[in-house]
Amino acid sequence: MTDIAGKFIENWHSAVEERSFEKVNALLAEDVNLVSPVAFKLITDRAYILKVLENVVGTLENFRYTRSTALSDGGVLMIFEGEIDGKTLEGIDLFDLDPEGKVKTLKVMIRPFFAYTKFAFAMAERMGIKSLRMSLVKFLLG
Repeated sequence: MTDIAGKFIENWHSAVEERSFEKVNALLAEDVNLVSPVAFKLITDRAYILKVLENVVGTLENFRYTRSTALSDGGVLMIFEGEIDGKTLEGIDLFDLDPEGKVKTLKVMIRPFFAYTKFAFAMAERMGIKSLRMSLVKFLLG
């Protein structure tokens, strides 16, 4: 594990466990990107990304990281769990870090589909997104 990745893991876990989004914000690069499991487009607005992260933790009950590891390329992989409507949701956060140990890119993957769908609708409601429900219905019905 690189020193940068190890320190990042420690700081990220601490910030999330404390629900301190000021600390999370300090771990984001100015030009951070989010690859969302919901959006087709890369999200590049730093303030919006922070809002998304805050709402994830607010939407999922018992949000926690269960495993974290530094990758050989200097990135970090963290596995998380949470519940929504009594269903367990699992996911992976894949972090690419800049040379200062700040998040350059965060890619999120979530399973299983049923829990993910409940989560996506709940997040859309919290974020004030009105078109998600119709987009998912069209996707599911072809």
